[in-house]
Amino acid sequence: MKLLLFAALRRIHDKEDELKALAAERVAADQLVIHRTEEVRNLKLRLRFREDAIKRLGALASEKLLPEAHILQEKEELLKEVEVLRNQIERNPEVTRFAMENMQLREELRRLKSFVEDGEREKMNEQISILQDKLLEALDWKLMHEKTSQSNSLFTWDSFAKEENEFLRMEAIQNHREVEALRKSLTDSLEAKEKLERRVDELTSQLEEQKEAGYQNMPAASDDQMELKEMVDAIAVASQREAEAHETAITLARENDVLRMKIKVLVEDNNRIMEPCGSFDANAATNGTCDAYLVHGEAEEKQQHDYLEDEKVRDMEHQLNEMLEENEKLMALYEKAMQERDDFKRMLAAYELARSEARDESSCPEKLVEVDETILQKQNEGDFVEEHGRQLSEMMPSAVKAKLDLIAEKLVVVHNVLKLSGLLERTAIDMKAIHSRLDDVFSSIFVKQQEATALVFAASNLQETRMVIDNKFSSLKTGLQKFSSKLHYLEEREVEAKDKLDSCLALLNQKKEELTNLIDLKSKVDITCVKARQSESELKNKIDCLKSQLQVTEARRKESEGVLFSIDNLENSRCSEPEGLNIGKASDLLRLEEERAKNAMEMKKLREKQMSVQKTVVKSSSVSESLNAKIEKLESLIESELALSQEAEAAWLTVAEEKQMLCRMMEEGMVELGKVVVDYQECLFGVDRKQGELLLCGALMQEEMKGMEEMKIMQKMALEDLHSWVVDNRCSSEQVEEQLEQVLGSITGIKVLLHGCT
Repeated sequence: MKLLLFAALRRIHDKEDELKALAAERVAADQLVIHRTEEVRNLKLRLRFREDAIKRLGALASEKLLPEAHILQEKEELLKEVEVLRNQIERNPEVTRFAMENMQLREELRRLKSFVEDGEREKMNEQISILQDKLLEALDWKLMHEKTSQSNSLFTWDSFAKEENEFLRMEAIQNHREVEALRKSLTDSLEAKEKLERRVDELTSQLEEQKEAGYQNMPAASDDQMELKEMVDAIAVASQREAEAHETAITLARENDVLRMKIKVLVEDNNRIMEPCGSFDANAATNGTCDAYLVHGEAEEKQQHDYLEDEKVRDMEHQLNEMLEENEKLMALYEKAMQERDDFKRMLAAYELARSEARDESSCPEKLVEVDETILQKQNEGDFVEEHGRQLSEMMPSAVKAKLDLIAEKLVVVHNVLKLSGLLERTAIDMKAIHSRLDDVFSSIFVKQQEATALVFAASNLQETRMVIDNKFSSLKTGLQKFSSKLHYLEEREVEAKDKLDSCLALLNQKKEELTNLIDLKSKVDITCVKARQSESELKNKIDCLKSQLQVTEARRKESEGVLFSIDNLENSRCSEPEGLNIGKASDLLRLEEERAKNAMEMKKLREKQMSVQKTVVKSSSVSESLNAKIEKLESLIESELALSQEAEAAWLTVAEEKQMLCRMMEEGMVELGKVVVDYQECLFGVDRKQGELLLCGALMQEEMKGMEEMKIMQKMALEDLHSWVVDNRCSSEQVEEQLEQVLGSITGIKVLLHGCT
């Protein structure tokens, strides 16, 4: 009924839209008629002006009018015609209407452009897709949970909701298709409208130019006006299409809003349906997880303790990272110092090599002979310098050796620090590995705890379901027992209702036979009554004929008596008339008297027959009335018996339907009982399996906890060893930097010595 009502309302809405469109078309047609009448009047004025011009041309041709006067009159007429055309253009309601429509179309175009640019179209598409998804989800949910209805009323409501949801789904798909088609038509109409607007702008500009020119070229103006009219008609058609598209879009938006409201109502209904299930699950969870809360509390305490230890480990790692950064800096300085030391060693080796070569050259006398005088002078001048250099060269190895010994002592400390950095690196790597293993173990323990809690919850839920199944089994048993007792009662009621229906039908058939007999008798009485009335009418006609004959004979008798009376009273002047005439009149009078007596006797007989016929008619009418009363009484009795039989049949059918429904419910109950037994066995098996999994999970979790404790002990021992080694070999980074700076200073001193020697 709801669907039919909705379809009827929609048809009414469509009819109202059609009526509105027809009214708008009628108004447009009226305006067009007014415009046509105005055009006809203007054309008549222009025709009169042209006729006057033709007359003037004829007068000018016959030399009755001067050319100057003709030109002046022609100018006046043309000015009047131009004024008429200007008034026609300015006062034309179609032009103003088209201008308003053009403005409205531009505003609508601007609004649609903003609608497209702001992304409203995409939003509407997204909303439509979201609504379709929600509607499909609601329909799927309804279809999934439709089989869980436990009563016929819920089943009928679900079937109705299913039909309504299917109808809404089809309507949403159809609306989506219509929206897509309207979008395509809207884009096409927008493109056509833009073209028409450009054309209208061009034509309006041309029209304004022609207005400014004073309408000198009238045929061209008329052609432009016709073209303008055609374009305006095209714009009107396009605007009408766009208005229809806009109206359909509005109707679709309304239908989408209605669909959203219906979807919201369906979601609320689903939430209402799911609330009892949620409360039942919450009660089951609160009643069946007392042991789980204890386990969960212990797990939370362990998690807190592990979290604190993890924080400590993170702090230590942060400190180790800082120490590693400082060690990297020290390693860079150490490498720099070692590189400079190698450079110094290479320089010393080169210096000793040069010194040995100089000694070899001084020991060779052959080379000294080849030196000229200029070289000897230079050698004499540089003797002092060579002597000073020789002294420095003799002192330099001892100084360099002392500097190198000092550098070696300083570098021993740096080497110890670097060993510490290596140890720190190894410790940090070990700590990271231990920490990663701890994280893995902790995550696995956490997963096991979650699995244990899930198993506890599942076991408690299975216990609750087992209790529910027990209750359901007991309720099904009691229900089936009640159904069996009720079935026996319904069978007795069915037998009683069947007997009552048979008695009512037998009595009804008897009354119907009596009614048929009375109707046959009444028909016979009616036939005799009709025949009597026909004979009465025939007798009446005969009596009327006899009355007319008696009247005729009475008139003739009176006429003949008057003639005889006048004959007796005649004077003697008539005595000479023949006697044969008197004899003829007397015989006619006797004959008429005999006919009158004969007719009177026949009329008497006919009236006696009419009286007897009337008596038979009255008797038959009274019999017919009595039969009608009996028939009406029998009909009322038959109606009452029919109502009683219908009630008895309805009662029998209701009892039979109740019996069938009860049998069907018993069959369903037996099937449900079998399912309950299977579910009970599965529930018991699931409880045992969950308990075994819980024990296994607890054992695995205990092993992992032991491993985690061992790794924590190893981590603690490594940290203690590292701390003790650091305390024993404590050396700050500032001291190392000072020693490295001293090493660098020594190296620079060695460089200075070496440069001084060279």
